[in-house]
Order: sequence, then C-alpha cells, then structure tokens
Amino acid sequence: MSYSKSSVTEPLPDLGILCGGFSRRMGSDKAAVLLAGESLLARMVRRLAPECARVVVSTRAFGPGSALGLPVVTDLDPGGGPLQAMLSLLEQCPHGVLVVPVDMPFVPESMPSQLSGVAATAACVGYSVNAVVQPLPVLLKPAALNPLRQLVSLGERRAGAWRQIAGASVVDFRAVNPLLDPEIGLAGVNDPEALQRAERRIAEQG
Repeated sequence: MSYSKSSVTEPLPDLGILCGGFSRRMGSDKAAVLLAGESLLARMVRRLAPECARVVVSTRAFGPGSALGLPVVTDLDPGGGPLQAMLSLLEQCPHGVLVVPVDMPFVPESMPSQLSGVAATAACVGYSVNAVVQPLPVLLKPAALNPLRQLVSLGERRAGAWRQIAGASVVDFRAVNPLLDPEIGLAGVNDPEALQRAERRIAEQG
C-alpha cells in the first residue's frame, strides 16, 4: 500500500452509508438514534454530502433511508457482514463510493477530499492509524469492482477485506487530521453508553 497525491481531478464519489445492521447492542435502529437532536443518518448526510456527488443508503429491506428521500440499495445479506453491502453500493456508483458506517458521527467532514486526493491508480483508499489500516471508512473506486466481486464469491464477508485488493492505498489519519484524535474520529457509537459519551463530547464543544 502507498500514499501519494493525485494530480488528476477525478469525479466526486458518491457517499454510501452502511445502515444494514440489526443494532442489537444499541437496542434500536442506530440510523434513527438521536445525537444532539439529530439522527445519526441525518448527521452523516449533513456533514459529508457537500463533498460527494450524491448519497446512497445501504440498508436491509424496510430499513432506514427512504424517510429522508435518499436512494436505497437493499442489503442482500443483512447481518451477514458488510462486504456484500459495500459491493452492492459500488455497483450502483459508477464514479466510486465513499463507504462509511452510519454510527461514526465524528468522522472528519473533509474525509471525501482526503481520500479522493490519493493517486488515481489506487483501487481503494482507507485510513491507517499507527501503521494499522482501518477497515472503514473506505473509498472504493471503479477499479475495485471486480476484485470485490471475487472476494464476495469466495465467501469473504469482512469490511476490511478491501485491504487485499491490489492497488489499495492508505492515508495516515493523524497526518491529515492533526487536531482530531482517531479514537474519536473513527469511533463507532454502538451502544447506549457510547451514545452518552458522544452527547457529552458535543456538549463540551459548545
């Protein structure tokens, strides 16, 4: 994996929000959970959509997304791992898709440009923290489509499987976000306790 800036202007990627899980630890649908009076789904759209071409929600049948009038891609294997959902998103996004879980409320708002700024030859781009490549978020480019299909056909289910794709690249999270602790910026709000911590963090920020 490598990191280098691209001198080529590429089309804006779509924003693909993963909302297909069953939210068992939270006890209710995470996409609809309110943080500072705003649903996690609405917050993600508000913060990241301005740097993306459009927003697409990956969700199980009758899941969230349509309430906001957003395009929906149905998760073909709900609860079975995110890789199939990521593939389905990329199949609907010909210029690439920035895949982010709905429960990461503090990802940097400049994330689309941070990951899109990597060399045009990269098939997919994610973050690393202390030299460890994070499974999500990830920018999937059109060149990742066939490798992802192959991984899914082999039974791979993990989000981080994109790291196996030739041409995968990474951006050092701390280098591009010096003022944001990755333990905050890449943290998931998976249960009520994490939600309370997120509420306190927003309150402290004023």
